[in-house]
Order: sequence, then C-alpha cells, then structure tokens
Amino acid sequence: VARLRGQLPRPVLPGVITAPYGRVPLAATLEVFRHGVGLAAAPGAVVRVVAPGVVRYSGPVAGLGRGVIVEHERRLLTLYAPLGDLSVAVGERLGAGTRLGRSAAAELYFQLQLGDLPLDPAPWFEARADK
Repeated sequence: VARLRGQLPRPVLPGVITAPYGRVPLAATLEVFRHGVGLAAAPGAVVRVVAPGVVRYSGPVAGLGRGVIVEHERRLLTLYAPLGDLSVAVGERLGAGTRLGRSAAAELYFQLQLGDLPLDPAPWFEARADK
C-alpha cells in the first residue's frame, strides 16, 4: 500500500483541496474531526476511482448524499460523495480511473482509510491537482 503514497490521481478535476482533513472548529468550544477532504469539483463533473479495486458499497452515506466505497489492495478503502448518479454496482471490479458517477456538488468529499484507521488523503495524491 505504501507504494501508492504520492501516486494517487485526483478523483475529480480540478481536485484542489478546499476542506482539509482534521479538526474543524464549529464554535468557540465545539469542533468536529473531518476524516476526509473536500475537493473542488464542478457539479456534474465525472468522478473516477483512484486505484483498482472492488465496489463494497453504493448508496446513501449519512450526511453526504449518495456515495461509493471502494476496497483496494490490503484493506485500503476510499469513499466518494456526494454523487448525483452512480455508474457502478456493489461487487464490481474496477480499474484505476473507472467512472464512479458525477459530482452532485461543487465539492467532492474523499476519504481514505486503512482498515479502521482514517488517513489524511493529501500526502497520497500526486503533487499536481490538475493531473
């Protein structure tokens, strides 16, 4: 899995990180922890899987709308939401870059997880957001 670090393409273009991973203050004494990142996307932009894998879930994701979870090698999981349409089905094997659907908003939520451990996706992306 480590070989993928710094190699993953952005799932949507332009894909600039608009909402970082980690603590998000909501008020003076309240914060939440974001387990993924927000990526700039035009509504209707094509969303693609970042690496080969198998679709483990496709449907509603609490607080995010419709989404897709893909399992990659060695228990690495990725989540993509909100999607306005879904182009894949549970159990489907995907090649890198396969179309998952279209973005339903101006920001795509992308989460990367190794087993039960959420990871900051930023260091896993290719250096340039426009690739």
